[in-house]
Amino acid sequence: MDSGDLSWMLMGTALVVFMVPGQALFYGGMVRSRNLLNMLMMNMYCIGAVPIVWVLVSYSFGNSHDGGDFLDGGWIGNLDQAVAIGSVVVFSFVVTFAIVKVIDLVIGLRVDEETEIVGLDQAIHAESADNSGPKESVVVRTPPLPSGR
Repeated sequence: MDSGDLSWMLMGTALVVFMVPGQALFYGGMVRSRNLLNMLMMNMYCIGAVPIVWVLVSYSFGNSHDGGDFLDGGWIGNLDQAVAIGSVVVFSFVVTFAIVKVIDLVIGLRVDEETEIVGLDQAIHAESADNSGPKESVVVRTPPLPSGR
């Protein structure tokens, strides 16, 4: 592969990767605030689905001379490519598991039970993100006034 072709593909890939969060925020601005998280997650799901479709369909079209490999049932090409894809999936799972285990050992994945019940906003910042309830449920800690005046 020519170095110019490779650099163009890397630049195009980077632009698409940067475009996805921007598109998610754009579509998120078109819905009500209660549906924002759902809209953002639908865009993130596409990041996971599109590579699978590319491997199964587009790769076969792009690497066949006349599209016959795909139309004749050769979706992934040959067994070597299927083994390579499987090994990448297994490797990714093992490395992700190792990273999560290291994070769990170093800083932990969960907070203590009291903080989990009260909520992180209340426990750390003494604030509440949900102000729709009665005012008695919101705990606000103010620093004591200096004495001597």
